[in-house]
Amino acid sequence: MNGKTKRSGIVIRAGFAGMLCNLLLFLFKLGLGLMAHSVSVLADAFNNLSDAASSLLSLFSARLSEKAADERHPFGHGRAEYVAAFVVSFLVLEVGVKSLEGAVSKIFHPELIVFRPLWLWILGISILAKLAMGFYYRSVAHRIDSALFLASSADSFQDALITGSALLSMLIYGFFHINADPYVGLLVSLLVIWNGIGIARETLEPLLGQPTDAELCRALRELVESYPGIYGSHDLILHNYGPEQYMGTIHVEVDGKSSIAETHELVDQIERRVKRELGVRLVIHMDPRDDRDETLFYRGIALQLLSELEPRARIHDFRISHGEGRRLFLRFDLWLPWGIREEQENQLMLELSERMREENPRICCSITLDHPYSEEESGEKEREKPD
Repeated sequence: MNGKTKRSGIVIRAGFAGMLCNLLLFLFKLGLGLMAHSVSVLADAFNNLSDAASSLLSLFSARLSEKAADERHPFGHGRAEYVAAFVVSFLVLEVGVKSLEGAVSKIFHPELIVFRPLWLWILGISILAKLAMGFYYRSVAHRIDSALFLASSADSFQDALITGSALLSMLIYGFFHINADPYVGLLVSLLVIWNGIGIARETLEPLLGQPTDAELCRALRELVESYPGIYGSHDLILHNYGPEQYMGTIHVEVDGKSSIAETHELVDQIERRVKRELGVRLVIHMDPRDDRDETLFYRGIALQLLSELEPRARIHDFRISHGEGRRLFLRFDLWLPWGIREEQENQLMLELSERMREENPRICCSITLDHPYSEEESGEKEREKPD
């Protein structure tokens, strides 16, 4: 059994278990809410129905995401799981809004609650069931790196809190004869809406393009830089096309005097190993490293100036070429963290160019601006292997 088939089996089992459990909870709470005239219990019941729908969506997305790449979707269908999780957030939001309308109506037109001690036991058991589902979904999410089941786990823990609120309104009425149910229902509805917004926000991030996981980036770069002949790496960019489906590019510094054929064979070997061990389809770009004294001298000056102008900045792919009139062309990438305004970035590049010309009037700088694309790169300084 391959990894994709095994993952699909785990998703299907978890989806069926969640759907069955949520449907049973919905039926019990629906009957209880109707008999007790409790808007908070009814809101909780329909929240469980939306959870059953989300379990059904997880089954659908599991089947869709395991489809092979085709002409219309050359990167596969792995992102179907993110889309499914986003749809779940709308189901949760709809339940929350409908429950909110019912709670507001009951505030202005209250109904007496019918109280039975047995119903407290039913709500208590449903809280335990939701907590168990939350822990189960969390373990599944960690096993298969699933955004959908991570969202379902958070939703289950939130549901336990929501059911606890309904149980609290029952207790208040049973012991103090105070009908707090419409207000508890209002609170439950707001919690459901907040939960839906949170799920939408979390599932939109991978679709919009979030920084790649630092641990994966660190493992990839350590593997790449473990090879003799690779002097450093930068510009690692990974694109996520679903759980455990990555494509990416990276720039590596190689000896500028080495044979192109030998270096090409080296990077091909690295790409195959990265695919085999980390599951990432990697394309490596080779940057020839210039170790001439002149290059090292001016690179040192540029680094010194940057330490004064912007200590967080760094330089890579530093090259020198000579032009007419004994002019020196310095070409390099300037790495800057996010959060610096565009005008400040432009001003920094301009000031760095002017300060370099003060060192030697023949210098012309050609600077390419660069930013981090992973959590790991954002937290590190100069990434270069020692000689």
